This record gives sequence, structure tokens and C-alpha cells, in this order.
Amino acid sequence: MFKRFLRVISAGLVLLTFISVSLAYANTQRSVVIIDDIGRKVRVNLPVQRIVSIAPSATEIVFALGAQNLLVGRTDFCNYPKGVSKIPSIGGAVNPSPERIIASRPQLILTTRMFSKAMAEPLMRAYPLVVLEPQNVEGVLKNILNVGKAIDRVKESRELVASLNAFRRPIRSYFKDAKNKPTVLVLVWHDPLITVGPGSFIASVVEEGGGLNYIRKDIGAYPIVSPEALLHEEPDIILYPTKSMGIDPSFLRESPFKHLKAVKEGRVFPFDDDLLFRPGPRVIQGMLEVSKAIDPVLKKSRIFSLSTLEGKLYQDNLLVLPRVSLKNLRGRFHVTREAIEVLLNGYLKELKIIGSSTQITFKDGRFLTVSMVEGLLPLRRILEFMDFKLFWDNEFKEVHIFSKP
Repeated sequence: MFKRFLRVISAGLVLLTFISVSLAYANTQRSVVIIDDIGRKVRVNLPVQRIVSIAPSATEIVFALGAQNLLVGRTDFCNYPKGVSKIPSIGGAVNPSPERIIASRPQLILTTRMFSKAMAEPLMRAYPLVVLEPQNVEGVLKNILNVGKAIDRVKESRELVASLNAFRRPIRSYFKDAKNKPTVLVLVWHDPLITVGPGSFIASVVEEGGGLNYIRKDIGAYPIVSPEALLHEEPDIILYPTKSMGIDPSFLRESPFKHLKAVKEGRVFPFDDDLLFRPGPRVIQGMLEVSKAIDPVLKKSRIFSLSTLEGKLYQDNLLVLPRVSLKNLRGRFHVTREAIEVLLNGYLKELKIIGSSTQITFKDGRFLTVSMVEGLLPLRRILEFMDFKLFWDNEFKEVHIFSKP
């Protein structure tokens, strides 16, 4: 009897210890709160080790943050980047398999508004579910930061956003003061003709890329345009998606398209659906595709962003020099030889220091001699000699540079 009593006491103590440890763990476990794109506050316990993505854009964000090893589920439409096919599929993006989602034992679910509401609501009660539905380019960057926060990749998300802004801001500077911006018709489908309205994420990509969205009135995110309306008010530029419409779609040779000046004059450009339609990290590439259609010079230009506050030099969206010594001397920015060599790569033959001057010889046979100040070279003097375009972004204190074609 006494032994039985001891066993009961021992079992009780073990249970109490387990409960105490569990409560202590619950009280000390880290968590973050994410406000998603439909205004919900979602608490996520850290660390997250199992993610189910019900959106190709979310999958791309997780990969871009270097957290692809956390993905345990993705949709059939998640086709980028390389290696995504190795992750188990949970079905489509609108109606995936709830059984597969539950079997994946997710600690975080990332999705969009396309996901079936009837299926989403019970999952919201059981798991942290974050809805990513950005309305513009800024919203995409915000989502990257939110996902980074949710999966404890804050540093990586900030670095990614910085690299994307290093590509995005120069493009905005390039077109900031442009007059008579062209109207751009983005085709979602051709029969019926479906395009994008000002309330859509895609329209914001067009606007930031230097164009005016064809539909100016708020008549829905994806309005239908009649043939008569298209002929009455013609777009300056037409963009069409190649994955859904093909490289050389026959509808462009049919009415009403064949009557448009944009078609007759060759201002019709293809684009990769996923770059422009998918609100993920590659959206800035989609923005650049719009810019290239508007100004073909950009097709052969290299784009640089030099932060005068942080001293970082980006080429396109890559950080090429993490620390550039630069000073504002005599009202002009002066930089190191190393920075000039990066900017002039492909044009430069030789850079020789002679006393307090530097002689620069270019591959086309031209040369330029400039004075050095405190061991630094005059940035604008050298780049303007090479017909580079420079823009000053006063808000972010950045020099945006476009090489000549």
C-alpha cells in the first residue's frame, strides 16, 4: 500500500514538473505579431521551422531570404527558383488540399486573397496564417520585411529590400521629370480584352516604371475594355505576357489590335508573366521591363546607385562595393579609385596617378586628366565625360547613375 502511495506521489510530481516546464516554456517562447494585408494581427511563435506557401510570390520571398529549407509545402504554380520542385506540393493556389496542408504540420502559412475563404477560415483558427496582398510596389517590399520578421530573417529581409530599392529608386529618378509619359496597356487577356486598373498592384509597377497606366479611372482592378473603346482611345505602348499568350500571338494581327498605331509602329513588347504579375522579389525586374519598353536606351545601360549616407555602391540590385569612401569637396562628390574602376568597367583601359592628378585612358582612345582632392577623384566630372546620366535623389541622399549604351 505504501509503495503504491509512493508511486502515485511520484507520478504526481512528474506531472507537476511537466506542467511547470511547459508553462515556463510558454512564457519564455519568443513570438512576433504580423499585421497582414487584410489588417489581421497574426501572432507567430519563433523559431518557425515549417512553412507552407500557398502563393508563388510567397515561395519566392522565402527562397530570396535563404530560408527555403523551412518550406514543407508549396503550390503547383510555384515554379521559381530552381529547386522549388523538390518541395512537396499541396495542390493549387485557390483550392489546395487541406489534408496535405494539415499533414505538413505547418508553423506558418503564407497565402493571398485568392485562397478559398471557406478553406482559409478554419486554418486561420488552427495555424498562424498571413495573407500577402500588396496593392503596390511598396507593399511588396513591406511583405518581404514582414515575412523576414515572421521567420526570424530580419537582417536578410532588410538587405534584400535595400538591394531592390537600389534598383527601383534609380528607375524612378530617371523618369521623375519626364514629360508626356506614354500610356501603357498591359494585357492580362485578349478576348475579352482584360487589362489592369489603377487599384491593381500591376498598375503601380507601370507607373513606377515610367509609364501611365492605360486605365485611369477606378473601374476595378482588372477591367474589360471593349474593342470600340480601345480604338477610340489608343495606348502608346502595349505589353503582353508570353507564357499565357505566346511569343508571337496571332491576335495582334486581328481586329481591333491590327488597327492600332502601337501595333503598326512596333511599340508592342512581350514580357515574362511572372515578372510583372507576381508580387515577389522579382517585381523590380518587371518594373525594368516596362522602363525598357518606354526608353529602349535602358536595354543596354548599367544602373548604379551610390548611397552617400552609407557609402554603398550597387550595380543593378547587386552590392558591388559595401564601403566607398566619398566626400563632398568643393561642392562636388569625390570618390575612391576603386569606385571609378567599377563604374567604368568595360570602358576603362588604364588609370594612372601622376602626382596630384590622375590620367584616365579609355578603350575608345580618349583620355581625361583630373585633379585629385584628398586622394579622391571627381565623380561627376569623369562620368559626364563618358556621357553617363546622373540623378540626385535628395530624399535618400543617393546618386543614381546610368551608363551610356
